[in-house]
Amino acid sequence: ATARAAALLRRINDRVVELSSPDAAELAKLLENVFRNVNIAFVNQLALLCERMGLDVWEVINAAATKPFGFMKFTPGPGVGGHCIPVDPYYLAWRAREFDFIDRFIELAGDINFAMPRHVVDLVAEALNDRSRALRGAHVGVVGVAFKPNVQDARNSPAAEVIAGLVARGGDVRFHDPHVTTFRDAGGRVHQGEDLDALLDWADAIVVVTAHTAVDWGRLYERAALVVDTVDSSRGHALRDRQVLRLGAGWSAA
Repeated sequence: ATARAAALLRRINDRVVELSSPDAAELAKLLENVFRNVNIAFVNQLALLCERMGLDVWEVINAAATKPFGFMKFTPGPGVGGHCIPVDPYYLAWRAREFDFIDRFIELAGDINFAMPRHVVDLVAEALNDRSRALRGAHVGVVGVAFKPNVQDARNSPAAEVIAGLVARGGDVRFHDPHVTTFRDAGGRVHQGEDLDALLDWADAIVVVTAHTAVDWGRLYERAALVVDTVDSSRGHALRDRQVLRLGAGWSAA
């Protein structure tokens, strides 16, 4: 059966890796997803530490990535999304319990990554407070709701929890995403996408969740008075003093 399946797959793929069993193949796929989940959790923790230490986590990661061997670059963000990383590791954790085995790495990584949207909401509240504004009653524009850049797939996107958290704390939230026109947040509310310029005209604060290349970032950072940047989209742009509060890096300087 393995040979027949491999022969079929070679018609559409130049490289087919045959394993000894379906279980081994499934565990290989789970390993790849868990590996990413755990490493994303680690750099998310590092981002939180850098905020307290007054360091720039993006600078630190980029410096570490100059090592030509032994380091694989992962970056922090507002959480994890999609149909693999937020789901597959927990199947492995459940399966492990059938063998009387508790995989603490998986569960700890999940706790960290699923807490990141709440931290993003806290950053928005902190940014507004810097302007003597409360989150309650504020207009907050979310840029990017797909679970990763340059796709229209919004399944399990961290934006769902970010938007629901902002609404729960009294924020009035709208979004812009060049690839997603309608979005349901974690509270079940359906939101319709806005034009970027209309969003910038309306919002008291912008929070960047997904860095699509189709977004005009130059215009956003030129026009927006207050931005919470969770994905380092502001790097390379001319920023005003305390215009941008960056996840893992603190306030921008002129």
